[in-house]
Amino acid sequence: MDRALLNDSQMRSVTVALRVLEEALDRAEQLLTRGTCRCSTYEVTCAVDAPCRENVLVLIERMREKIQNLSSVLGIEPEMQDAGRQISASFFYCWEVLEGAKAGMLKRYGAVSPTLTEMLDPLIDELIGLLREAGNELLSQKQF
Repeated sequence: MDRALLNDSQMRSVTVALRVLEEALDRAEQLLTRGTCRCSTYEVTCAVDAPCRENVLVLIERMREKIQNLSSVLGIEPEMQDAGRQISASFFYCWEVLEGAKAGMLKRYGAVSPTLTEMLDPLIDELIGLLREAGNELLSQKQF
């Protein structure tokens, strides 16, 4: 198998599929090795016992090797991604999500107390402001 077997669209499809898998493997490895993550709105715990965790980590490594081999055979070059750009994009996406949590948008789920509007919207606006500031700070570091 080589790159000549795939047209550009097929190559892009295979590349995206492998990238999605690699990202999932990376996240799984983080969760298995880090254990817990405690935040204000959610908590992730890892109740996977040590033997299972080790087995899954071995399988993750085997999958990475298979991905590497397939990438090599197909001539897939790694796409360089900038962490600052990824973080900034994530922050701007969160800004959009937060806009949907403002009191005016919550009306689609039922009546909204005026008190909620006065309390919630300014806090969301503060969060959005901080997200914008952080995102813009990251973007100012490098021209994309």
